Amino acid sequence: MIYHNEKDNKGQMNCYLNLSEVYLKKGEYKVTLECTQKSLEIAVKNKNTNLERQYNQFGYIYSEWGQYDKSVGYYTKSLEIARKGQKQDYRSGCPE
Repeated sequence: MIYHNEKDNKGQMNCYLNLSEVYLKKGEYKVTLECTQKSLEIAVKNKNTNLERQYNQFGYIYSEWGQYDKSVGYYTKSLEIARKGQKQDYRSGCPE
């Protein structure tokens, strides 16, 4: 479902992340990055402090793209944000 209600920022943010997943599976990395960036922009604009999901997605994208240094940077940022938010069970997509 695509959210057209401009006031439903969380829905739009999640839709862009879902689109990002689809484009990633298709191997369309640039579009995947654009969708994830749009989700991040919506989150920041609306003062959403739970940005770990977007940074986790960036890490996953770059990992799939073979850009491992960038991937590690984004996974680390995701984990730092989650820790600041006291999310003890968040793993940032990284194995223990």
